[in-house]
Amino acid sequence: TCVLYPLFWILWEFLYAPVRLSLAMFSFLAVICTRICNILGEAWQFLSSIVQLASSSEATVSSYEVSMWRSLWNDLFSQVIFKALKSILYGLVAFFTACNRHRLSLRGRVIKKLIEQLHR
Repeated sequence: TCVLYPLFWILWEFLYAPVRLSLAMFSFLAVICTRICNILGEAWQFLSSIVQLASSSEATVSSYEVSMWRSLWNDLFSQVIFKALKSILYGLVAFFTACNRHRLSLRGRVIKKLIEQLHR
């Protein structure tokens, strides 16, 4: 048992490490997504309070001006938000692709060294 237990433990760690790493990454991703949602929710509340304040003011504006400004705001808001989300998503995909590539290269090196050690 003095020899077998450490070997089984090392084998178990090699098999369980990717699972543990992926669980940690998904947990981190969940925390990041939760914080992003909270920030967006707070920003939405802030912007809606500004819009309510502006709508309750007594300045009269023609309906054409309001619709023009509203459509301009909606166009800018949607384009900026979706471009930002798209760039964030592309950045995350590139990051996780690089992490996976690095993990695979490290795994290949470790296996190569292990095979070299076993053949000696």
